[in-house]
Amino acid sequence: MVRDRTTANEWKNRARMLALFIALVLFLGLINDLFSGLPLTRGSRSWGIWLLGIFGFGTLYLLGEAAADWINGRDNVTDPPAKRALNLVLLLTLVLVVCAAAVSIIWMAQ
Repeated sequence: MVRDRTTANEWKNRARMLALFIALVLFLGLINDLFSGLPLTRGSRSWGIWLLGIFGFGTLYLLGEAAADWINGRDNVTDPPAKRALNLVLLLTLVLVVCAAAVSIIWMAQ
């Protein structure tokens, strides 16, 4: 009996965390749309596509932040210039990929 309550509480906590994570991703996507000039809000075909685009923007933001943090974590001031240049190239490539993905999300939503 006690184990069933604990399992139910764990499921409730996990469901709350999932709901908060989805809300955070949607909020980040909405902020990205706002800073991009509202291309999804102005030009989407329906509410569902708009919501998917906002979710895609938020997910893309989180992935970009995580990858940039990983690349910047590898960079040390004491590294040789060639290694630092490689980290810079990786970071710039990441920026290009994220921008291309954002443009494709906007293009698919319109």
